[in-house]
Amino acid sequence: EDADASALAGAGGADGSADGVGAPTDAAPGGLDRLRALARRAVEHAVMTSQLAERIGRRQAFYLARVLALFDHGELDEALRRAVPLGSGDDAAGVDRLALGLPPRRETLDIRARRGGGARLLGGHLGLYLALEMRYRRAYEQLVAQGKIDEAAFVLAELLGASEEAVALLERHGRLRLAAEIAEARRLPAGLAVRLWFQAGEVDRAVRLARRAGAFADAVLALARIDPARADVLRLRWAEHLARSGDYLAAVRTVEPLRAYHPRARRWIQLGLEMVDNAPSVDPTAAALLAYRAGLDGEHYADTLALVRHLLRDRTAASRAARRAFVATLVEQPMNPATETLARLAARSLVRAAPREGCDNQQLRRLLGMSGDRALRSDVRGLDLAARRPPQHSDEPGRITISAGDAGTLPIHDAVALPEGRVLLALGEIGVRVVNRRGRTVMEAAQPAHRLVIADHGGHAITLAARGDAASLGRIDLAQRRVRDWCDARVDAFAASYDGSMWFLSADDALLGIDAQADGWRALWRVGDLPPAARRVIARSETRLAMLTVHPWACWRYELPSLILRGRDPVAVADDTLRFGWTGPPALTAGGLIGLVECHDPPMGASTAADGDPADAPINDADTAIPGRVALVQRGQRQDALPLADADRTRVHLAPRWLALVTEADDGAVIDVRDLETRALRLHLRVQRSPRPRVRLAADHLTVCDRRGRVLVYDLARGALVHDLRI
Repeated sequence: EDADASALAGAGGADGSADGVGAPTDAAPGGLDRLRALARRAVEHAVMTSQLAERIGRRQAFYLARVLALFDHGELDEALRRAVPLGSGDDAAGVDRLALGLPPRRETLDIRARRGGGARLLGGHLGLYLALEMRYRRAYEQLVAQGKIDEAAFVLAELLGASEEAVALLERHGRLRLAAEIAEARRLPAGLAVRLWFQAGEVDRAVRLARRAGAFADAVLALARIDPARADVLRLRWAEHLARSGDYLAAVRTVEPLRAYHPRARRWIQLGLEMVDNAPSVDPTAAALLAYRAGLDGEHYADTLALVRHLLRDRTAASRAARRAFVATLVEQPMNPATETLARLAARSLVRAAPREGCDNQQLRRLLGMSGDRALRSDVRGLDLAARRPPQHSDEPGRITISAGDAGTLPIHDAVALPEGRVLLALGEIGVRVVNRRGRTVMEAAQPAHRLVIADHGGHAITLAARGDAASLGRIDLAQRRVRDWCDARVDAFAASYDGSMWFLSADDALLGIDAQADGWRALWRVGDLPPAARRVIARSETRLAMLTVHPWACWRYELPSLILRGRDPVAVADDTLRFGWTGPPALTAGGLIGLVECHDPPMGASTAADGDPADAPINDADTAIPGRVALVQRGQRQDALPLADADRTRVHLAPRWLALVTEADDGAVIDVRDLETRALRLHLRVQRSPRPRVRLAADHLTVCDRRGRVLVYDLARGALVHDLRI
């Protein structure tokens, strides 16, 4: 039987070979793999429809009976070497592929980090597999009783498919490295793998995995219950990672329980405040850092007091979120003279603002308790401040026109709104520049940049400068006002934001998660062997990642930070009577919502003029306008289609809440932003002599810039113009 046995692709790859252990990757089925799968299915079909099936089934049934006999006769070592894996518990047989031979005898009982595929035996049935499972469990108990922990873990991980149970067994008996390898390679919870690698002494590997999977929090909390001292070390590495990413507020929050490391927290607080020029009047992150600085000690008390007074006196709508962030953080700080004074100021500010903005009575009570001001508590007692509500924002659409002569002098290739009312500009080969609300330069560098990728916290950015088929990349630390060259790389498509640590992009046949902190070009995560595509589009948020491929059409959806593939959806493209306009790629959100511009030649004599709202009309009334539609596709299904007066000159942009249509013509561009749910017009912007403006639609802000030095930032949620600059 052994002489003519073929590899049982599934009896878990029962050859006993060890897989290499490393960062797990998701592999997309390539062309060769698909051909192999088709060939195997053809062979299986031929076998099942021939007399070979009965013969193979008899031989496999005899093999399984022999394995059962070995277990029953106490020949445990030989039985384990010939045992057939039962899969991961998803079904009785374990897998769907058909085994056409017998499993070879194992040379060793080593556990492979990655579990192999499985195969269904023709000679097996449910009762037989249940009998095998019972004997495997009995063998496991015997091996544990004999102290043979590695062999017992083999039974759990390789034969029963109980990887979690095997990891727990190995951890209890100190086999931490093997437990960590299995946990990482078999995609058990990332926090478990991080904790095990850390306990095994592989600190750098634990940190790399935690960065890739976003699993610091889970690992720290789990480790704190077992080894608080090691948990503190891992917490510090977590905080240092956040600080290197430019997320200083998160770094301070993370290291706050570690009193011994507060000097580092003070440094991070200072860097975070310098990032907004020590003027946190409208930046919630900087406002929270002020509260943390007061809670650490009395250092910089005079500066803190001045900044807080300015923040609390600013009654504009733009500063409301910053004031709320300051109060919410202050009430969590320990008592000291600095927090006592600031609590008194904050309590008075809440009472004064209550008629317009409302008041959180619980926060107010805590502030009054921190302040130690009995007279203030007496004055406030009995006021029902929470019953007063701020007025709602107007839902009237904004209408803005920028005339042809209203322009700057420098070409702007890309723009990103930053905290504290600043804007980061990409000026092409000129470099990058940061300007304030009045357009004055607060930072500039000669780093070539045509596109910008901004970190979620706004403290770091990546620059891309076109260099033929490649891009020259740079990195900006806005807090320390430092710009550095990074490397040259091939970038086909990329996400316009990142978390400060990992940046998602597509290059050649792979989807990559690039380490944005490494000195060179290093991938923390990779999906390889993607099918060739005419175009790819990538979008991400803090919790989701999506990639759209065009020809072939498919939308890949991942969950972040776990990087679990949640779906690969087909896309319903237009029928043969429609064609896609030349005006740009399809739009995509991180949740997988797709916007497609479809257009066709109009019937002879048809009118192209739009009726109703002038915002729905094309820029001009040229007879060349081609009607069409915007199709919205979610999870492979068309959700809606909006008519367009001039589809051939329209580009679409999407955000979770907003739809922006950019219609271009010789005399400028019109940008209409609508609410995705109600289709109500939110903004109608006409920019004359700007044929192809750069549009960035993110969350509740629209940023528009063009080669004539114009920058406009509009707050769609509040219906307010934030920036209107000329550079």
